Amino acid sequence: MQQTEEFGITSAGIRIILRKTFSRVFPLMLIAALGGISIPILREVKVGEKENLDVLDLIPVGIITLFLVISIFRTKKRLENIYRDYSLIFENDSITRTAPTMPKLTIPFQEITKVKKTAMGGFAVVGSSRIHTLFIPAQVENIERVEELLRAIPTVTITDKQTLLEKLGLPIVLSVLVLLGFFIISDNTIVILSTGITICVALCYSFIMVRKSKMYDQHSKNKSWFSLLVVLFILATMYYRVFL
Repeated sequence: MQQTEEFGITSAGIRIILRKTFSRVFPLMLIAALGGISIPILREVKVGEKENLDVLDLIPVGIITLFLVISIFRTKKRLENIYRDYSLIFENDSITRTAPTMPKLTIPFQEITKVKKTAMGGFAVVGSSRIHTLFIPAQVENIERVEELLRAIPTVTITDKQTLLEKLGLPIVLSVLVLLGFFIISDNTIVILSTGITICVALCYSFIMVRKSKMYDQHSKNKSWFSLLVVLFILATMYYRVFL
């Protein structure tokens, strides 16, 4: 019988995780913020409601900048709380992950379908479905021992191949932002309908995956409801601009 082994994340490891997380997320947040500010202004200029930019156009910039600063600060605190008490437990026949505000996730060895080594040096242990995926950060203490335990699981082979969806993750996000720009600026009925429907489908899919997945904490699940409000806004905008 295998002895139970437990792993956590050190303070230094948490700092590395936060730095890498924000280096990926912040550029996307900045692009989305700049797009949210500039696209409505460009539309007003296009339809002739505004000829030149003025001082009042800087007010949204200040508001969004303040929102970004507060959002980054709160996210940093939330992630620190999660990873500070993160625990990875290897037992005789299963792997368990516990962390504050996240659902406890246990994957029996016989349900593991794939173990993938990420580009960052961590691991993704896929259970009976994609929503039962256990991510192990590379900053987990004694990651070499964790890899040994994973390789010791019968029938498990560790791979570093990415799926097509994983490769296209960033391009898909950027594409949705571009489509949103076309949706707001364009007056063409076909463009409005096609981009609006595509964005709604993407947001609904994201909402379902976040709600069902055990990879997200409760805060992220609660915020996912905002995507449905965006869907309702887009549908209402489509109806108003196309049929009225």
